[in-house]
Amino acid sequence: MATLVTLAQAKLHLYRHEPPGDVQDPDLELKLLAAEAKMLAHCSRTPATAAIAAAWTAVTVPPQVVACILDEFGELVRYRGDDDTGPLREGEDVSPYVAALLRPFSDPVVA
Repeated sequence: MATLVTLAQAKLHLYRHEPPGDVQDPDLELKLLAAEAKMLAHCSRTPATAAIAAAWTAVTVPPQVVACILDEFGELVRYRGDDDTGPLREGEDVSPYVAALLRPFSDPVVA
C-alpha cells in the first residue's frame, strides 16, 4: 500500500468516484505504488537525500512531491503500455515538469 498518497487522493486526482473496493482498485493501487516508488527513487540519489525521503510521511511529504506522485500516477493510468502512444522521454526517467518540481529535493549527481 502506498504510504504518501492514498488511493482515494489518487482517484480524486483522476476525477474518479468509484467506491472503495471497486474492481479496478488493485490495478490503480499498483500504479500508485509504482509512481510513489519512482518519485522516491528520484529524490534519493545520495545517502543524504535518501535519509530525508525515507523520513517523509503522509503528513510531512512536501506538496511538490505529492503533485509529482499524482502526475506520474496519472501517466501510468493513461499510458498502460498497450499502445504506441505515450510520453516519450529520451534518456529521462521523469518529465521535465516533474524534474523541475523535484529539483529542490534531489542532490545533483555527476557521472
